[in-house]
Amino acid sequence: MRMEMKRLPPWLLKMTERRVAVIVTLALLLPLLRPGCTAKLEDTTLTAGVALSTGVEKPSGVLIAAIDERGIDELGPLPWPRATMARAIDRLNLMNAKAIAIDSGIMRASTAAESRAQGLRDDSGSVVAGYEFYTSLSDLPRGYELMGSEARMAELTLPQSPADDSPMAAMAGIDLSTLIHPGMRVSRSGFSNIFPDADDIVRRQPLAVRMKHKIFPSFAVAAAAAAKSFTPLVAEDPAGKPDGVKLGEVMVPTSSDAAIALRFRGRPGSFPSASIADIVSGKLPAETAMGKIVLIGVTDPKEAPFFATPLGPMAAIEIQANALDTILCNGPILPLTSRYLLLLFVAAAGIIFAAIGVRAPLMRRVAYSAGAIAAIWAAAIALYIWLGILIPAVHLSIAVGALLITTIAWRAIIVELPKRSRSHAFKMRLSEGSLARAMAEIAAIDKKGRERQLTACAIDIRGFASIAQPMQADKLCSFMRAYRMLMADVLLKHDAFIDTWTGDECRAVFGAPLSAAEHELFACKAAFTAIKVMTKAREEIERRYGVAKLRLCIGIASGCAAAGELGPRGAQNYGIIGGAVDAADMLRALNRSYRTSILVSDSARIAAEGSFAFRPLDPVMLPGEEKPVIIHELIGQTGVILPQLDGYLAGREWYLRGEFEKAVHAFSRVLEAHPHDGPSQLLLSRARHLLESPPRGHWTGVWGQA
Repeated sequence: MRMEMKRLPPWLLKMTERRVAVIVTLALLLPLLRPGCTAKLEDTTLTAGVALSTGVEKPSGVLIAAIDERGIDELGPLPWPRATMARAIDRLNLMNAKAIAIDSGIMRASTAAESRAQGLRDDSGSVVAGYEFYTSLSDLPRGYELMGSEARMAELTLPQSPADDSPMAAMAGIDLSTLIHPGMRVSRSGFSNIFPDADDIVRRQPLAVRMKHKIFPSFAVAAAAAAKSFTPLVAEDPAGKPDGVKLGEVMVPTSSDAAIALRFRGRPGSFPSASIADIVSGKLPAETAMGKIVLIGVTDPKEAPFFATPLGPMAAIEIQANALDTILCNGPILPLTSRYLLLLFVAAAGIIFAAIGVRAPLMRRVAYSAGAIAAIWAAAIALYIWLGILIPAVHLSIAVGALLITTIAWRAIIVELPKRSRSHAFKMRLSEGSLARAMAEIAAIDKKGRERQLTACAIDIRGFASIAQPMQADKLCSFMRAYRMLMADVLLKHDAFIDTWTGDECRAVFGAPLSAAEHELFACKAAFTAIKVMTKAREEIERRYGVAKLRLCIGIASGCAAAGELGPRGAQNYGIIGGAVDAADMLRALNRSYRTSILVSDSARIAAEGSFAFRPLDPVMLPGEEKPVIIHELIGQTGVILPQLDGYLAGREWYLRGEFEKAVHAFSRVLEAHPHDGPSQLLLSRARHLLESPPRGHWTGVWGQA
């Protein structure tokens, strides 16, 4: 059996959309506040850029001579004696390698006598040696001398002296056990320490560090300098802070601490490599290493630690290969992480949101935000691939998400909460359709007073005091609920605004707070329907509550009135005041005198006479009018004819002319045939009174004139 889900009401659907949007956005933003999460997400830009740029960049001039598991099995455990490494270096020189760089900790120290006994040459060609240094004094071994000698220290440094306040990283001392013994000459040396970020992921590497006013180059810088046959120099900006490393005519830009952001060539294993066992045994083809910078380092995870990178775990020698490749081929990443850039972006995005996003529907704002974030990431990947620029895509995305949350909060606080408050205040005062329009046109119901052209309708129950007095309290309240529900249903279906309820008295207006073109006609239709509904329900009400002769009195008047908040409780005290409202109240009360049900002002009658039939009564001075106006009784829809109408109109004509004797005669004849005609009864009694006590001065037809 197929079950159909009941359609949710529109207000619940809107609330659901809003809540879902907020929950989803917060779910995406809150994890970004966790330490390291932002950096990991930023790495996705780099990862995507590397993946998409595969095959775009130039081939690397780096070859890794991997000391892998097979190499250790064939050549022995590390560290190796100098003789083993010398054979590998000789082979690579015979293969015309451009430069050879040996990572730290691979060779065992040997004496010059041992070297001579092994018949090895002292000159090993263009060899770069790596070493490690202690990063802090607490890492130094007990009794450690900072350096073996000033002369040895000078061999490892660049011909530059940093300032005391240089932001370059400082080293506490060199690990002498990682230095190649003086018996084996090398052309250059550099530190091979790896520098992970705070989250233990390697993204940057310093190209130089300082100690005792001396600058020491990195392993990658030393290898690049050997390949280019230049002495590296640290360049400084006008403020004396490092801003790059010069290799001849080539300038490698760095941050103020002489570090670069690594532009990784690819995932682990992206660089060409050859087993050191094949090199020593001569199995490697000569063209493999020809013209290459060969980096000799450990790739066996059992012998050397691997470091986390944005692209996965890498051996130290592969990270050095990426650093060397960044220096020689690709150029370092230029991260645009300036807070001023971020503030500028947020300001620009805020202006765009304010211009097109704040007032847009919620789901459209979510779509704008998703599109903006997608554009940010696409731009970040494109900039990385082609220009090596890394923009803070995550931070910018967070900014977009925060702006989205801000707009949602802004609308909730500035727009939605007032709307909800007003919606609650106007509930059961406006129909659902009118309420939705009023919430969309919030200015229509603002607290400022606005002049409106409207039609007021006042309703009460004739003789309510005599009805209510004998009733018990619970029964009276039940009766009032039933009566008010009937009237409210009729009024709201005709787009009325229920202004006030006072006991049995109801005041409603048509044409405010939302303007309406035919408010007079709607008021007459509502009044006519209310009489029909009450007539239909009268029998049931009289049976249930013991009420006899339940009749309504309705007054309708058109004109100007002021609409706005009339009290300190804001929208709950929104109301209508003015001459039209007072006139409707007066007409409602006059029904008791004329013994009618619906009395209408002349202006309302003119607008509605195409749909309803009216009977004219005498002129009355209504509130808001400068002179007396003819009031009318609504007798039914167009085409309805009262059988006594002709006689009544004749008597009314004599009455208004001041010929009261003829008026008495005419009204008397009408009442002989229709003894319950209220207007004829009232005008007859007035004509008799005026016949006995004629009015002073000119008679205008207004009862009670002096």
